[in-house]
Amino acid sequence: MKVIALRGKPNCGKTWTLQKVHELMQEKEFKQVPEMYKDLGNDDFLDILEFNGRRSGIVSQGDYAKDHQSACSVKSLLRWLCELGCEIAVCACTTGETKGRIQAAINAYPGHVYIDKQVANSPNDYEEVNTQDVQIILSKLLTMLG
Repeated sequence: MKVIALRGKPNCGKTWTLQKVHELMQEKEFKQVPEMYKDLGNDDFLDILEFNGRRSGIVSQGDYAKDHQSACSVKSLLRWLCELGCEIAVCACTTGETKGRIQAAINAYPGHVYIDKQVANSPNDYEEVNTQDVQIILSKLLTMLG
């Protein structure tokens, strides 16, 4: 499985960006696989979608959701997507001094690519910067799918 990881510090807009990627995937004819959408708490989610018969997974949780019933590591979530036949997974990767295991889990997939989350200079730039990241991720995903 190949992995596209949106990498950034906590609270920099990774979840919002991946929510928009998820919405646009559906607008671009990606079809949700029935009963695969999971609420991971803290506005995070996991879903599997198909495009031309090929599965892609997306998970916005870049860290443990410790206060939610489905608390799970990024490593476990990626393994689950792989086991369910996803060729590509789009995920979040939270960075910081205590977050090395998250990046190590992503690095375990030879086809991984990091996209560093752009940070807005002001609240007025938030949506524009995140939308640019959405386009970068979608472009990379569609290129990987050929």
